[in-house]
Amino acid sequence: MRSLFGAVLKLAPLYALGSIQMQDAMAEDTPIQWVKGQYTYRTIDEHQFRGLEDWILHIHPDGSRTMTATVDNVDANVQFHMVQRVAANFRPIEAFLIHWVRGKRRGSTHVVIESDLLTATINTPDGQDVQTLKVGEAFTVQPHPVSTDGWRGAFYGLDRGGVQSSTNFNISVAPNSPAPLRGAMEEETIEFLGNETITVPAGTFEVEHYKFRGRADAWLMPENRILVRYAYFDQSREYILTDFSESP
Repeated sequence: MRSLFGAVLKLAPLYALGSIQMQDAMAEDTPIQWVKGQYTYRTIDEHQFRGLEDWILHIHPDGSRTMTATVDNVDANVQFHMVQRVAANFRPIEAFLIHWVRGKRRGSTHVVIESDLLTATINTPDGQDVQTLKVGEAFTVQPHPVSTDGWRGAFYGLDRGGVQSSTNFNISVAPNSPAPLRGAMEEETIEFLGNETITVPAGTFEVEHYKFRGRADAWLMPENRILVRYAYFDQSREYILTDFSESP
């Protein structure tokens, strides 16, 4: 990589060299931060193993975030590969998802948001489809790896409290879905239940406790909205942080 930059600099004007040196100095002052971890999918009652999710989050100098995740949902024989980017306020920028079911590629979708327009390009073995939707400032995208599910509450107003409405572009990933990887705008409820301290296999964390859709409990770290525990008690299913580390 350095040899490539060297070749370019030999051909570039001197002012370009000064510009690159300034950019390098700025990059050193504002390094990219990262957080990474692993979720274990399991039942609540018997802790029966259901799958794993490995993820890494990069926080860029402008405050935007990029999450990369790989999911192996063993009990359903479903795999995901995902990259999702959001702005500093968690408004979606783009998301890319590849979906496999029982060893066969189900397809992929690439969601891009430009101003007030969301465009989703879906590729499946049956062909290509494109969705276009008008969107507002406050909405989220749910590709379904657990690592970005905490972002769904990003526009909740803690000062108002109570049960609030949120708009979510929910991508269909159910193995039997008649429209795989198509998304739909859905209204859902979010309620803040309080600040708590919880201990999971990855450690002890100060978290905010939310209720999504009146049925899913989510305990998350406030700054990057990373889920520590995510539980559907009516289904005896939970997604629990079992490994966690972050940049110095």
